[in-house]
Amino acid sequence: LKWVAATDRADVPKRSLNGINTKILFETIEEPVKLYWVGYNGQLRQYAELAAGETREQNSYSKNIWLITDLNDQPLGYFMVLEDESRAVIPNLG
Repeated sequence: LKWVAATDRADVPKRSLNGINTKILFETIEEPVKLYWVGYNGQLRQYAELAAGETREQNSYSKNIWLITDLNDQPLGYFMVLEDESRAVIPNLG
C-alpha cells in the first residue's frame, strides 16, 4: 500500500468508507508505532502497538483508512486499503 505522510490528524481522511473484505500485512522498519483504524463515523480505534521490525496481519476492507502514530499518538502517516491483499510498510521516519 502507498504510505502517505501526515503530521497532523487534519491531514488524514476524516473517516473510512466500506468496501471489499481483504487483509493487510503491516510491517514496521525501525520504530515502534500504534495502528488505529479510522472508523466509519470518524472515531479512532486502536488495534495494535508494534515494536520495531514487527509485523501484523489485519483483516480490513477496501477504502478503510489506517492511521499510524508514534507511541505518544503523534500522527506519522496513513494507508488507504485496496481491494487486493496488501503489504503496508511503515517507513523509517527518524
